[in-house]
Amino acid sequence: MRVKSLFALAALAVLSGSLHSASAQMAPLRPDYLKPGDKVAVISPSYAPAQDDSTVFRACEVLRSWGLVPVEGQFVRQGKNLDKDLGVKGLPFVLRYEDFLWALRDDEIKAIIPSRGGYGGIHFVDRLDLADISAHPKWIVGYSDITNFHLAWYNAGVMSIHGNMCIDLCKQKGDEPSRNRLRDLLFGKVPIYNLPPEENNIPGKAEGILLGGNFITMEALF
Repeated sequence: MRVKSLFALAALAVLSGSLHSASAQMAPLRPDYLKPGDKVAVISPSYAPAQDDSTVFRACEVLRSWGLVPVEGQFVRQGKNLDKDLGVKGLPFVLRYEDFLWALRDDEIKAIIPSRGGYGGIHFVDRLDLADISAHPKWIVGYSDITNFHLAWYNAGVMSIHGNMCIDLCKQKGDEPSRNRLRDLLFGKVPIYNLPPEENNIPGKAEGILLGGNFITMEALF
């Protein structure tokens, strides 16, 4: 069996509250693959690490080693500082939303890689305009709470990548498989999986949209 995957995520209709059928979007738009010199936005749509946290710095070094140009959002590393100044827990959603809109609408930005997941995307995902996403198609990468945005991308008819974020990239070294897989996907090297035969397999061919994400996050969207 041979399976080709772009990790195009789909599931609940985030903004309408209804379920979209896979048959309604059998050909989602694929954003352009990256090339050396492309800019990648690094933002914190869910939760921002502290300013003295080296997560973002080290992850940006990895992205540069791939030939990309990481561009940090204004509030990507201000979680605890704003905690103290504003008396709130975590980075206020209006600031996270501001960074997100910048990363989405700036056409020089070719992909969005969050610093981490956690919790908070649900605070403003319903404010996103699907037309905005389809008008500026670009890869968004992540898992956990970033599922909120994967589902928004799906409902806008745009592919996304369920993969490593800064919090992972900064810890991985050398030829770490998942890090290399993300790099390959961003640059257009799509994997083909060869699976051993199994007695319960049903012979034939099928194709469709790969559904996935964090189910706890999905549950909160009902």
